[in-house]
Amino acid sequence: MITLTSNKCRWSIGKRCRGTRHNLLFCDHHSRIFWGSIISIVLIVGIFEMSTKIISNRFFPQSLEVTFEEVLPGQPAIPSDSKVFKEIDSVPAAEEEGLAQKAATQYRIGRDAYDSGMYESAAQHFLKALEMYQTQSLYLMLGNSYYQARQHQLAVKNSENALAESLNRGDTFCQAAALNNLGLVYKRNGELQRGLKYHERALIVHQGISDNYSEGNTLYNMGSIYYLLGDMEKAMQYFDRALIAYRIAHNLKGEATTLSKTGHVYFVFGDMEKALKYLGRAEEIFKKIGADRQVEIAKDKILEITARMEES
Repeated sequence: MITLTSNKCRWSIGKRCRGTRHNLLFCDHHSRIFWGSIISIVLIVGIFEMSTKIISNRFFPQSLEVTFEEVLPGQPAIPSDSKVFKEIDSVPAAEEEGLAQKAATQYRIGRDAYDSGMYESAAQHFLKALEMYQTQSLYLMLGNSYYQARQHQLAVKNSENALAESLNRGDTFCQAAALNNLGLVYKRNGELQRGLKYHERALIVHQGISDNYSEGNTLYNMGSIYYLLGDMEKAMQYFDRALIAYRIAHNLKGEATTLSKTGHVYFVFGDMEKALKYLGRAEEIFKKIGADRQVEIAKDKILEITARMEES
């Protein structure tokens, strides 16, 4: 028999169960059953946690949830406030006391201006923050501001700075965002093939990190470029792939927007029945998420198509 003693209690493990002050006693038979059950429970919990983590990282990357905000397809990627502040905090402390707080304040003012549509004002505040701290997300937001203000060269320059900084810091999510945003800049400037190349590079990065949400946005952007190029078949292929990615990521806005765009493609093809089908599904989802303006746009297009079908 093995006896274990301590200042507080005495545990006995042997052939017979003997009482102790705390009644924490096991015979060999009961001990094997007890510890066998504990080990089984630990193994089951461990396997469950591991499988949950694998599924979560595959379809819903945790880092994405806290680093980028939800945007409509066709819009540049926007880093979250928490990501920006984390990057500022990660930079080695500057000599001037309170510099990080000043940079964060300039960013916050710039972000409020950006959200209000005051893009040139936003750019000025992001520039002030960048004078104190050069981070990938600040460059990304500066590039976004110039993109929205239709200042092509400055949008390209700062999106490229965001890309370079992301590569330097190993920030894969921001790298893909910068590539995607560059694709949007070149698309708006009418350089469709060049924009397509940046989206293709972004797509490779998204797929490498299983970022279905952003992958859907990039596929949608590529489909939009093929739509502008007049290649409706290719456009349809990319919109179909975007739908799959959006559904995996549970991105209803992206799904509805893509359904609506697909309906427009079928309309161009002259397939009015399929156009109505896709636009109808888009309208349902827009209603579900409370996107009233998009609901009205879908309704108007449905009425237009229905009128044309009646005329013919």
